[in-house]
Amino acid sequence: MGLGDQNQQKSSVTRSCFSLSLSYTLLKSWSVSSWTIRFAAVLRRTLALLSGIFPLIVLASGGMIFLTWIRVHAGNDYYVEHAYLGEAMLWLLLGLLGALPAGWVLFRPHARLWWLVLPALISGFVIGYPHFASPLPYHRAVREVYQQLVHVRDEFEQIAKPGTPWPCRSGPLPTLSPYSRNGERLFYDQVCVTGKQPMDSLLSSSAPGTIYVGISPGEQTIWLFATVLPQNISATVTWLQDPTGQPVMFVLSSPDVP
Repeated sequence: MGLGDQNQQKSSVTRSCFSLSLSYTLLKSWSVSSWTIRFAAVLRRTLALLSGIFPLIVLASGGMIFLTWIRVHAGNDYYVEHAYLGEAMLWLLLGLLGALPAGWVLFRPHARLWWLVLPALISGFVIGYPHFASPLPYHRAVREVYQQLVHVRDEFEQIAKPGTPWPCRSGPLPTLSPYSRNGERLFYDQVCVTGKQPMDSLLSSSAPGTIYVGISPGEQTIWLFATVLPQNISATVTWLQDPTGQPVMFVLSSPDVP
């Protein structure tokens, strides 16, 4: 083999080694780039899913409120007077404004991440909403019934006279209650009962917002208690309860009774 052939062989080997080195470098670079692309895609989907969780919760809440509005107009149950349709539309709109951009980023690989700004803002609103929101309708109604019960108690205390029976008259009161049925607003109702009548037997025939006046056999002591709805819409009522779960009851005695 001549000197020229040896130089040519060395040159060929050198080119082969350079080609292998270049291929390895390109393969390594492609592998890193591919891993980066996959990581970016996973991160994008994760951010889209996280930002879409709270908007989906808002959508579900709006749907539940809308179903309550349908039940209010289609059924015969008692319900708390409230703008259910307006609230449902508001929550559904907020949910869509957050869920649609999140879904756009999730299913469109080339969508820009700034689409997630609106879902993030709505998520922040949902997280902070309980701190400044008004009470739920049935919680507000319970508070109003308690205030009415206190008002009735104060009236009885003002008319109390020593040695005379407690005056009690059954019938509707002039104040509207927070409850409705069949599109008609209900008034508070005052019902006088004897102290021997079991409380549980009164619930089956009671409407929400009923103020019961239990009178002792000697008519010297009375008990005041009231009915409320356990939720926004219900066919049955329950007693107005304190934080411990016991019925709220005011006991009044004649001034000369110890």
